[in-house]
Amino acid sequence: MRLLRQLTFGHPLEFSSVLTLGNFDGVHCGHAWLIRRTVEYAKKHQLKSILLSFDPMPAEFFSPTSSPARLMRFLEKWPILQSSGLDACCILPFKRPLMELSALDFVKKILVEHFRVKHLFVGDDFRFGYQRQGDVELLHKLGKVFGFSVSTHTEFFDGNKTISSTWIRAAIKAGDFLLAEKLLGRPYKNRGRVVYGAQLGRQLGCPTANIPMNRHVSPVHGVYVVFVEGDNLQYYGVASVGNRPAVGGKGPAFLLEVHLFDFSGNLYGKRLEVSYLHKLRDEWMFDSLDALKIQIQQDCEMARQYLKKRQYNNVRKI
Repeated sequence: MRLLRQLTFGHPLEFSSVLTLGNFDGVHCGHAWLIRRTVEYAKKHQLKSILLSFDPMPAEFFSPTSSPARLMRFLEKWPILQSSGLDACCILPFKRPLMELSALDFVKKILVEHFRVKHLFVGDDFRFGYQRQGDVELLHKLGKVFGFSVSTHTEFFDGNKTISSTWIRAAIKAGDFLLAEKLLGRPYKNRGRVVYGAQLGRQLGCPTANIPMNRHVSPVHGVYVVFVEGDNLQYYGVASVGNRPAVGGKGPAFLLEVHLFDFSGNLYGKRLEVSYLHKLRDEWMFDSLDALKIQIQQDCEMARQYLKKRQYNNVRKI
């Protein structure tokens, strides 16, 4: 699958296309439906299937520190998109020139002139153009003018509630990872590369793998039971996600610290996937390192009891 990170006006693609557009945050079951239909339609009509999205997401552009927590960074989303069957994925930088395009110019200059679109698949709440002036009704009208058609879709859960990234964020915040998994079609997870830390966990008898979250806002925040995979490694453990107020002051914006049960070895530089199973508690401030050490021991014991009760024991180690 081709990855396009910019487009040059006046240099259209060499083929006509079927597009699906949106943020696709989480690539949840509703998104998966749109992508499948895009791929199927393109094959049937001998066109190219393309997903068009934006980075940062528009809400992040306008309010980087108070926008809704992104479920997935692009590096977490990319492997899922690669396996989707799409011919190309275009992630446009959401900057002022793009943001200031009117709804008409967005359709004419980007969809029609550059992507040579013949059909669009979008959610029925899709908005586009300057100040979100464009909607699905306008897309249908412009399609008649420029020669493309539009299909809309909303994916429902249990027949009555719309699947959305907002609902998934709420489920994660509430610690309902079973519901989040049903809506996503896969366990909720973060992935990243292990970096060197302050070695505090090792001093407290609980060595951790430190993974920067690289985000201003995180949907997970607290202490969790997790399952960790990567580089022929599979382990259960405990993870803390936050800005490390436990020992005073703020550390990096949202660091993921993972302790793997019964593991010994070097994880520096390895890329890990961390799936969340259960929330143990929120992130707390402690009066002393001794108090923190006691709580870490309790967290680990509660996590082991949770895993034992639910018979999570099929783990392949290094």
